[in-house]
Amino acid sequence: YLELEFSDYIKEDIVKTIVLIRDVTMRKKAQIMLKKNQESYSKFIDILPDGICLIGNDLKINYANKSLLHMLEMDNLYQLIHLDIKDIINLTKEEKNLFDRKIKKVIKENKYMILLEYELITYNKNKVQVEVNAIPFYDEENYLMFIIKDLTYKKTSEMAEKEILERFKSDKIKTEFFANISHEFKTPINIILGIMQLLDSKIMRGDIYAKSNINLSGCIKSIKQNS
Repeated sequence: YLELEFSDYIKEDIVKTIVLIRDVTMRKKAQIMLKKNQESYSKFIDILPDGICLIGNDLKINYANKSLLHMLEMDNLYQLIHLDIKDIINLTKEEKNLFDRKIKKVIKENKYMILLEYELITYNKNKVQVEVNAIPFYDEENYLMFIIKDLTYKKTSEMAEKEILERFKSDKIKTEFFANISHEFKTPINIILGIMQLLDSKIMRGDIYAKSNINLSGCIKSIKQNS
């Protein structure tokens, strides 16, 4: 690999050209290797389930992986590139100030930081619950790498778990209620059945005589059956 530089000069009213030829093979091979490494890193980052983006100190997005594009309901990187990271995060004025302070702290102290839970605004104006983390990243230039975890599944699971617990609590209350009602019914019914058995035994022994127009045994049988 060669690098050529051309420089014109005049000698005896004739324009001549000096050509400076440099051997840049080592530099070119290093660039090719770097590009291959970057492509490999990019392929690796693209298969990660979490959204990842690189932003400059101006908070403009320079790169995003496929997972983040999927979260944002975007088809390609050009829809996202050069947007301010705060354009895709649903922040109040107070939250924006806090967000800026945290970013400055990450840059100043050069350390990983959890930026808490936020809502992403998708291309179709939907909202996605996410957890945002930031870490300094250097690749020829200083960047911030944002790691964005989709909390939709977690939130859905938490809601489902909460609903199940509420249903379980409701079923428990119902069961206890019916158990108490059943107990309250059993007490007087058992007394009624006991009296019917006593009357039945007295009728059988002949201690009780009914008038001819009353079927006492049939009445007692009906009361026992319904009890």
